[in-house]
Amino acid sequence: MAKLIWKITGYLRDKSVYERVVRKGALSQRAMIALLQRLASRHLSEDEVVSSSLKQDDHDYCSALQIRRNRGGRDAFMTTGSEHYYTALVEKAETKPSKRGYYKTRQHVVEDNGE
Repeated sequence: MAKLIWKITGYLRDKSVYERVVRKGALSQRAMIALLQRLASRHLSEDEVVSSSLKQDDHDYCSALQIRRNRGGRDAFMTTGSEHYYTALVEKAETKPSKRGYYKTRQHVVEDNGE
């Protein structure tokens, strides 16, 4: 059976600026949603984090940490941020690691991300 992974990607506008791969069994869907919210919160002010944590019917609510779920067949989540946003997709791991070791658990931050 093919091993499954979560592929987590961070974007600044339409440019990928962060990538990380973890075993699917290492995080539940609930834990992945919390992780994406933590990553997204790094780009918010303290007030935006508090407002995003309020109930949706509160007049001070902000949707900056809301997570969209894929309506299709595979597990996929996306934060709703405008400039900085994150995605998490479940994919099959390669049976043979690529030359760059792409599917090994790793962290890759793009050096020139335009900030």
